Amino acid sequence: MLNPDSQAPDWLREIETILDELNEGVVVADSNSRVVFVNEALLRLGGYQREEVQNHTPDTIFPPEDVPNLMLQRAMTERFGHHRNEFYLPSHDGNKIPVLYSARMVKGPDGQEYRLIILTDISVQKRVEEQLRQSNVLLEERQKEIEDELLLAARVQQSLAPRSLVWSNVAVES
Repeated sequence: MLNPDSQAPDWLREIETILDELNEGVVVADSNSRVVFVNEALLRLGGYQREEVQNHTPDTIFPPEDVPNLMLQRAMTERFGHHRNEFYLPSHDGNKIPVLYSARMVKGPDGQEYRLIILTDISVQKRVEEQLRQSNVLLEERQKEIEDELLLAARVQQSLAPRSLVWSNVAVES
């Protein structure tokens, strides 16, 4: 039964305070993809107010072109009972926040199926990955420069070596 104040099932209201204390973003959605609960961490991460997310479907915050991909994530969760993937959360200001999307189908005491979705901000990891990619490009360029310099040094050294001499019947090798 839905509580008219929070739009969350009564059983979920009993654990809301625990879910609100988590560092990861938590969303509970019903079988119609309507958000019945969203915790404070997710609201802070995306810069949303609870009213903008709770009791709405994902198309409220996701751009239309991204909804099919989101529905694919939903279908994977429903098919396998759980799903984990890198994804992103659109923020209120229009940025895309990279997240680890981890979802699991759960059956509530009311007998209805819900999706419990945990979103972990991986922005720092993504920045570090990009820095590593850039560093690798620079290292590969430097490695190529070193190899070119070694080839040049080998040619110079070869050109400095004395050549064989032949005088009549005498050959001098060095």
